[in-house]
Amino acid sequence: MRLIDADALIKYCDINWIPLNVDAVNAQPTIDPVKWIPVTERLPEEGKQVLVCDDGGFIYTAEGETRSDGEWQWYESVEYRPMDDVVAWMPLPEPWKGEEG
Repeated sequence: MRLIDADALIKYCDINWIPLNVDAVNAQPTIDPVKWIPVTERLPEEGKQVLVCDDGGFIYTAEGETRSDGEWQWYESVEYRPMDDVVAWMPLPEPWKGEEG
C-alpha cells in the first residue's frame, strides 16, 4: 500500500479531465506525519517513553528525566541504562487496536 497526496491527486485528475471518485478519496484517513525532533529544539515530557536516535543512527525506545544537577538524562527503556549520545526523538505511535468491524 502506498500513501499518496490526495489533494495533489484530485487536482491532477481535475486538470487532466480524468474521472475520479473524489468522495472515495476524501473518505480515506489522513495521516499526521511524525518527525524527528532534535534534542536541541525541545525534550519530551519526563518519564514518557519515546523513540530516540543516537549519534550513530541507532534507534531505541527511551525515556528521560531531569537529574538533581538540572541536566537532562536519557535512559534506554529495556535495561534502563543511561544514554549520553541521543540527538533526536519522536513520540511512539499509538498501539495497534486490531481490525475494526
